[in-house]
Amino acid sequence: GQGRGPVVCDTDGWLDGLASHLARTQGSRDVVFVGADQLGRAVFGRPPERPISTTAAAWAIGMFVFYAVARTLRARHVVIWAAVLVAALLPIWGLGVDRDAIAYFPIGAACMVAGLLDHRDLVRTFRSFQTPHLEGGRVGA
Repeated sequence: GQGRGPVVCDTDGWLDGLASHLARTQGSRDVVFVGADQLGRAVFGRPPERPISTTAAAWAIGMFVFYAVARTLRARHVVIWAAVLVAALLPIWGLGVDRDAIAYFPIGAACMVAGLLDHRDLVRTFRSFQTPHLEGGRVGA
């Protein structure tokens, strides 16, 4: 489509059938994201003596998996979520109990940036279609 960047992760082979099926249903993609998020948390754990954010790291990994399975992973997604992952693994988060809550600030910002860029592509894609000309601007009259 128009305005879309190159696909970074194109699933071929044995994963193609699974990706095609999951791409058809939003519920399946949500399950994949939650599963990847939980797997990331299990792998990273929550080391009490390290000032890193496993919440942000697991979320970033979950987003990578989500976009890859949905076959929509673009270079901008890699940049956005890699930045969140790197920030999550930097020792800047302190040892307080609120570091998980604080992690949702960069997660939210990354979600907004990715959403705005995806929306821009969506608008560019549908801009190529003609706008219907309604008589007098009255719909349903």
